[in-house]
Amino acid sequence: RQNAQQLRDSQRKNIGVCPSVDNCRLFVGGIPKTVVREQILTEMQKITDGVQNVIVYPSANDKSKNRGFAFVEYDSHRSAAMARRKLLRQIPQPFTLWGHTIAVDWAEPELEVDDDIMQQV
Repeated sequence: RQNAQQLRDSQRKNIGVCPSVDNCRLFVGGIPKTVVREQILTEMQKITDGVQNVIVYPSANDKSKNRGFAFVEYDSHRSAAMARRKLLRQIPQPFTLWGHTIAVDWAEPELEVDDDIMQQV
């Protein structure tokens, strides 16, 4: 099955359409491992609107450091989309924080697992 549906417009040209997900969370990679959650939250609130939360996972080897990425949660899909657009459109230079080039993309949505299945795990 294809990821995009094929449509034809009035001029008989093919148009690819990808289904949209109402996602309010962005993946932000390339973060220095010494930066803490509060610093990421402060910086993202300075440069984008609607930031609600930042999720950072600690390094397996050193709990005082992060894994080099974070998830930034926004108050709406629109806020997240505008932030993504702003962070991706830094031309001619890529967007940087703390001297590192930052990668930004939609976070993969978490799959919801039924409670009955979770009780079996």
